[in-house]
Amino acid sequence: RLAREHLEFWIANKILSEPQIARMADVTLTADILIAMIEGIKSKKQLKGYYDKYEKTFTEDVEVLESRFKRTISDFDNIFGSKLRTSEFRRVPLFYSLFTALHHLRYGLPSLEQPKLGDIEWNYSRIESALESVEEVVLTEDKRSLGPEQAKFLESTRLATTDAAVRVRRATYILAQITPQQ
Repeated sequence: RLAREHLEFWIANKILSEPQIARMADVTLTADILIAMIEGIKSKKQLKGYYDKYEKTFTEDVEVLESRFKRTISDFDNIFGSKLRTSEFRRVPLFYSLFTALHHLRYGLPSLEQPKLGDIEWNYSRIESALESVEEVVLTEDKRSLGPEQAKFLESTRLATTDAAVRVRRATYILAQITPQQ
């Protein structure tokens, strides 16, 4: 249901195409994100195991999960407006990583250690600017021009993009870029 409620968001922002949605990619992406919200960032290969686990017993508060999911989608709208559809963050691996990073900043995620900000007033324009720098790294053609962390991040956007460790690396890098420095 949550995937279907965001059908227009997926299509308008070019995160998923209509043929992908016909193959239930929206349901898979939403489930993958919900698993991260509950269990922490996991490999996409583990998704079926979580379907099996939660099919029998699901003790999570569905209303809280839905509210947090929708709030994080709202953060995307506040950061990008209509620009998400032309951003590299529309690509599913980067969308997933940014979603988990934003969700962690507000609510926390079990697999990420960075401090969360909670509901303090977010500076969306500062976050957008930081994400533009992240996007520049993603678009870099010659990784020799990058620092070691940037090069690792760039590699994590291209290889084994659904492995848990790679997903954590991407989310951690994004968090480091968008979190206000103390």
